Amino acid sequence: EIVFQTVRLIELGKAQPRQQEHSTASLAPKLFKEQCRINWNKPSQRIHNFVRGLSPVPCAWTVHGGKTLKVYRTSPAATDTASEKGSAGELVRVDKKTLTVRTGEGLLSILSLQQEGKKQLAVEEFLRGYPLTAGDRFE
Repeated sequence: EIVFQTVRLIELGKAQPRQQEHSTASLAPKLFKEQCRINWNKPSQRIHNFVRGLSPVPCAWTVHGGKTLKVYRTSPAATDTASEKGSAGELVRVDKKTLTVRTGEGLLSILSLQQEGKKQLAVEEFLRGYPLTAGDRFE
């Protein structure tokens, strides 16, 4: 709630900047690679925020067929009856422009990702060179 009030004050030009109290400040803990792995059992909105918070560095990641895939951008997706079945991490929609994954609660569309050793690509470009089909699983 305080964050939204502060943003509103900034928008209105009424924010009053002040010095940080260094005696009460704390450093953020170091993130390790394993902490950046996507847990597909979590709700889609939580995974979406996790990816946003780690992008572009250190970057959220998952595994498919023994290969690491970095995930840079996502969007919670609308659920439909055809995709209600399946388990967390299962790809439920894969076509030329869409890559949608079942999560612990809801669906998540992946918009931008990177295969190990390759460059970051929009999902449309990625799917042209990396074979994925509905029913595949992210580990």
